[in-house]
Amino acid sequence: DCVYCDRPISMSVTAAEEGLADSSPSVQLDTLIDLSEAHTVHSSLSEQLGELLRSDENIVAIYTLFLLRNHLEIARHHIEAVGDLTISESPNLRHESLSLLADLAPDTQHLVHAALTRLQRDAEPDIHLAAIRLLSCYPNAEEDVISPVLHYAYEAVRQASEDLGVIIEALLALGLTPDKIRDELSQYSSDRSTQLLIDQCLEIDVTE
Repeated sequence: DCVYCDRPISMSVTAAEEGLADSSPSVQLDTLIDLSEAHTVHSSLSEQLGELLRSDENIVAIYTLFLLRNHLEIARHHIEAVGDLTISESPNLRHESLSLLADLAPDTQHLVHAALTRLQRDAEPDIHLAAIRLLSCYPNAEEDVISPVLHYAYEAVRQASEDLGVIIEALLALGLTPDKIRDELSQYSSDRSTQLLIDQCLEIDVTE
């Protein structure tokens, strides 16, 4: 057992199956937490984990996403279910599902439209960044992908957002050249410090 906590570092398949199948969301949640502490998650649990992604209890679905981010080989069997969560009413589910889809690239390219929708319609900055991260997994993107990210970058420049560096990294990953990014963003920056930040982000990414 773990010397720092009272949770086991391994869990039998039978115990996991029983916990995940329990009718009580709290038991399901405890089982997911125990599995997250385990070194391995048996592939035979894949179907049950897929069902929990569709749980009416948001917290159960969220912890299932947490678990699957550490077990991508299982998560790949549930890409469509994860994609469905990008339109959940829960901001946490939208954020975590987009993050997992990015982890599963390049198998999630057909769900890029989900990231575009969240980028254009969501009000949560964290969700915007998760959407941008998913989009940036697919370089040489079409204009309909690049334009919304570039628009978000314009807003980040106007607001001198601390997320500007992350957004510039995404634009570079999408295939825009440093000169193109500098030209596009500079026209929205009247502040010298923001202009310096743009140049710094580009120089860091170009040299690395």
